[in-house]
Amino acid sequence: GSFAKAQIFAELPSGDEPGNTGKKTQNHCCTVPDTDLIFEPALTGRFFKFNVLENHGAAGSGFYRVYFERASAVAPTPAPTPEPSAAPLQPVAGCPDDSESSCEDWFSLGCGALSPADCPNTNTYSPFVTVLPRTERSDNRWWGSGRCSGHSCTDLWMVVDLGVVATIGRINFINYQGVNGVKKLEVSASDSLTGSFAKAQVFAELPSGDEPGNTGKKTQNHCCTVPDTDLIFEPALTGRFFKFNVLENHGNEGTGFYRVYFERASPVAPTPAPAPAVAPTPVPTSAPASSPAPVPLVLSAYVVADTGNHRIQQCPASGSG
Repeated sequence: GSFAKAQIFAELPSGDEPGNTGKKTQNHCCTVPDTDLIFEPALTGRFFKFNVLENHGAAGSGFYRVYFERASAVAPTPAPTPEPSAAPLQPVAGCPDDSESSCEDWFSLGCGALSPADCPNTNTYSPFVTVLPRTERSDNRWWGSGRCSGHSCTDLWMVVDLGVVATIGRINFINYQGVNGVKKLEVSASDSLTGSFAKAQVFAELPSGDEPGNTGKKTQNHCCTVPDTDLIFEPALTGRFFKFNVLENHGNEGTGFYRVYFERASPVAPTPAPAPAVAPTPVPTSAPASSPAPVPLVLSAYVVADTGNHRIQQCPASGSG
């Protein structure tokens, strides 16, 4: 010992009657109940102690046989069926030509200091270009003028439509350069264009100089070498519409950015299935002089009771390693 995790079995029968297996059996003289002691949870140990607490009335007690049976191995959890490969995202921004909504739902300012109604997608400074490959309209970028002062920016935002609800793990963000660049950005998501946008995550101290971003690399915007920066969502952000709300810039009276590229979150890896249970060690025909310690068992037990006044009524079993 110490022997622990005791389980008590009460009202054990000892007459000429079936046990909890539904059967009777034979002890040394008589027909007695065939009874299983079922451990819930299974009991683990090398040494098992049987402590008789009550009997059926005699001055002594005992039992005929106990037979041990290993617990069934837990079936491994099946790995989930992998989801089909997700189709590539096809984001749109600006004021899509086929949109049934007002352009005011898509961005607050663009094309310099123009309102959404006056800022066509063809303009060099329209937010429309922010989701294009850099090989398309490579000298174009989003710019909103006159909404920033003392690094603080007000009501300067734009929305990107992914076309489908998706879970995004990161966005590769290519900034404007120098004092024109975004410094603090809030990103939120919604299933509809008009919101509500929720689960906002804020990215502060975004660099805009000729320096590496958090990817360790630099990249090219419309004119200059700027940081290659990933906006990493923790936790991943799910939605169809993503809103980029500029909170601060690096000092100019306006700001904007060059491109944003969305990357789906990696699927969560399934929990590895537990290793299968070790097969029972075969019983040797003759014990060697020095045999290794047996593998601990995880067991249920089988009891055959004595007859008459020597019957067991209550018997706990406990295990010890």
